Amino acid sequence: MKYIIRWLLPAITVLTILSAALLPEKLSQFRDQKLFHAIHAEEISSNSSLPIWTPDLIQKLSLLYLHNNNPDGNITIINRSLNDSESTPEERRIMEELLYTELNSLVEAQILPKDLFSENYHLSSALRFYVQDNQENKGNWFLSVELYDETLNYWGASIILDEETGKLLHLSLFSSENLPPISPEIMGQTFLDRLGIEYEPFKKDGAYTIFPLKETNLQYTILLEPETLIITIYYNYHPNTQSTQTDRG
Repeated sequence: MKYIIRWLLPAITVLTILSAALLPEKLSQFRDQKLFHAIHAEEISSNSSLPIWTPDLIQKLSLLYLHNNNPDGNITIINRSLNDSESTPEERRIMEELLYTELNSLVEAQILPKDLFSENYHLSSALRFYVQDNQENKGNWFLSVELYDETLNYWGASIILDEETGKLLHLSLFSSENLPPISPEIMGQTFLDRLGIEYEPFKKDGAYTIFPLKETNLQYTILLEPETLIITIYYNYHPNTQSTQTDRG
């Protein structure tokens, strides 16, 4: 009995260390297998880290802002194309289902008008990307898709979804024809209510409708013009200072 007790503690210690080293990788593989029916692998440098971390929505939006504005040296981005030649049919099917389910949900919730999206739009490209804040060592996976309609002079949309929930977090839409009537105030309120985000009363700045988010420096900004609709995330400052970056994503 003394012999067993003497070796029991070291054995437990070894098992604890092994589980701490191997469990995160197994969880990551299980999540990728569930989402894409394949284990996702990327070449990562020795000083890179993709920790198991479940961010809340505000943290995801902060990461998305960092991605769209790309401060030098503050983030690590890992991309994986989901185009036909670079992904499996099952991966693409799951991604398309997430996209079309979310767009239909936004239309049914009357957040986006049903005539906003062309009847003949096609998916032109798709990307799965990971954004890591190097200072906080935290990150999240997103999906970025591009839509187009070749039957119109010009119609295109850029969309970013949270991969975990499938929720739309960014939309840039441009059309050669006037967009259907939209109230950016009502759309913004319904959009944020659906995400479950608390926000301050909106304010207007020319074509911009701005929704500051409570207890954070972030704000959602809606730009509405006859042929343009952009819903995107900013830090809480005057959007005109960054107007050239609203269509990124």
